[in-house]
Amino acid sequence: MKASHTRRALSPSLCQHASEEEYTSFVQSYTNSERYRQDLLDAREKFVRSYPDLRDWFRIPLTERVGSSEERKLHPARQVRESCLCRYLLFLGLRGYVTFDWEWIIALPPRLRMWTMMKSLDLDQDVIRLIGEAIALGFEPSTAEKTMRWAVSRLFLHLPVPQGERICEADLNEFVKALQLFGERPEAALFYSSTEQYFEHAHYSQARLHRLHVVLYHRGQIKTEPPKKPPPVHSPTNTPRMQAVLDRYLATRRLTDNLQQSGHSIRTFAD
Repeated sequence: MKASHTRRALSPSLCQHASEEEYTSFVQSYTNSERYRQDLLDAREKFVRSYPDLRDWFRIPLTERVGSSEERKLHPARQVRESCLCRYLLFLGLRGYVTFDWEWIIALPPRLRMWTMMKSLDLDQDVIRLIGEAIALGFEPSTAEKTMRWAVSRLFLHLPVPQGERICEADLNEFVKALQLFGERPEAALFYSSTEQYFEHAHYSQARLHRLHVVLYHRGQIKTEPPKKPPPVHSPTNTPRMQAVLDRYLATRRLTDNLQQSGHSIRTFAD
């Protein structure tokens, strides 16, 4: 049975945990598996103990908040724990307790699925309407569905109030700029299998944001007409430097891994 979750209108500067009672109520509606429910609640409890002030978590390096693609391959057991933690963090963003930075959002893998969670939180209707409008404009149905689910879910993690009618041109422009700037970070390859894979992801991400821009423009929500095609995402020229950063990071993590059996990176997710 689906619980009712009223949308929150919180201060943009708010950065706090959800109560145990509220998250437990969500978990009960999110899954019927008792084992998974307990894993989700345990992950929240441990995280809150480690970071009672959520702002402290935002101050640690991005590599610690997200983790590397190499770590995901080396430690499959840790992935399960971190997937449960990710669900709590996504809950905070979708409920308006936190506005996540673009870097954290971009570092999440493209295959992250949030649709079941959005439906549980009554956030799906905004997306369904946008999908319908995209199809009416001539977009192929499966493209419209994938585009709107991906783009809106990630924008909601950044918006102070996750509502479709609050998405504006500035949000789209910021996201596009953040995609380019993220690729210029020397450690960008840590979050993907390679620098090339990141820029392939950035290309598809920008195309999805462009489609959303088209739909919002025709809706009248955005006044500026989108360009005929999204601008290209250019790869930086310092790929060797990026690879050197990646190699140093992985070597260090392998040496210290036995001392860090429990962490709070998040890399593998499944609905």
